[in-house]
Amino acid sequence: MKYASIVDRFLAYLMDYLIIIIPLFIGVSFIMITYFKEYTDGQAYPFILLILLVFPVYMFGYLFMYPTTDNIKIIFLSMIVIVIVESCLLILIELMGGGCTTGENKYKIKVTMSDNTNYTIGRRVCRALLKSISRNIIFIPCISIVFTIRRQSVYDILLRTIVIKNIEY
Repeated sequence: MKYASIVDRFLAYLMDYLIIIIPLFIGVSFIMITYFKEYTDGQAYPFILLILLVFPVYMFGYLFMYPTTDNIKIIFLSMIVIVIVESCLLILIELMGGGCTTGENKYKIKVTMSDNTNYTIGRRVCRALLKSISRNIIFIPCISIVFTIRRQSVYDILLRTIVIKNIEY
């Protein structure tokens, strides 16, 4: 068994993210403007959302510079909605792809359990949530990929999953 390289994992994630960014933008915009319109400014919110989706660390800097209650509410509420919608989209892509996302299929990598047990839907949901949270906190949990023998992120270690190079494709 060969573990997936850091480059393969990054490129697979990037491909998946490029696929979901437009539906993610539309979904989060719809939810925020429909259900939380008292927190969103109709003209500025699309720009704020775009920054949150592409470069979330920038918004943390913005909050440190302008720590108003309204800014804090809109940023953290948006991040919660982003994590939920992004996780749902990742699970949907994975289920439509027969257990692998589009990026995983392209780069011939596969997520499996490290102890050879069944990779259940519950673990898939937890992994998608933790992966989305990781992206929104500057990929800090992903730094462990560089330092672990099995190239596992923190969420892989917690869920006892590994990402392998699947030669069988």
